[in-house]
Amino acid sequence: MIATIHQPNFMPWIGFFDKMARSDIFVFLDNVQFTKNSFQNRTRILTSQGPQWLTVPVLTKGAFQQLTRDVLIDNKLNWRKKHLKTLELNYRKASYFHSVWKSIWEIYQLDCKKLVDFTKPLILLLAEKLKIKGVKFVSASDLDVKGQGSELLLNICRSLKVDTYLSGPSGRKYLDLQSFQRSNIKVQFHEFTHPIYKQQYGSFTPGMSAIDLIFNCEATVPLG
Repeated sequence: MIATIHQPNFMPWIGFFDKMARSDIFVFLDNVQFTKNSFQNRTRILTSQGPQWLTVPVLTKGAFQQLTRDVLIDNKLNWRKKHLKTLELNYRKASYFHSVWKSIWEIYQLDCKKLVDFTKPLILLLAEKLKIKGVKFVSASDLDVKGQGSELLLNICRSLKVDTYLSGPSGRKYLDLQSFQRSNIKVQFHEFTHPIYKQQYGSFTPGMSAIDLIFNCEATVPLG
């Protein structure tokens, strides 16, 4: 049984979903400190002018150490309309735009106050469109686990009774591998080769939100 653990990022890139597809359990790491202007509340899409950021505005004043699960969206700003207009303008001529646009639009209509209540449905939708099946989704905040850094990740794996933890490459820098070994949990490091697929603008640009792949190719590039 393989588990992978990741913050619930906003419309993540393809590597995020490739790691998900290689796992049996995907844990939304929502009980750690939020990092503003990270991929938790922004992503990149491809336009005729090159990559462009889409950012979900959040309220962080006076809440420097708030957990990801508690982050509130700044809904005083008209960000939803701006996002939808930007996506439609740049992808409406893409081959598979209309096969997913309605579902994206509907999620943007949700009256979400918390960031995670917006990002999780988008992640689940993109996973479905990428044909990722058989993965169980769990939120870390729903598990009775404590700790920080490597200890927290280990305790999550223990709680789920998995035998393998699939880590991102950066885990080599901070994971206490001996603790995992003592708990009989194998650690694997995710290796990902970015696929090249048909895009609308110029030469291929990697690292875009997975929505770029889905609009252009309907997930014809295999994951997992």
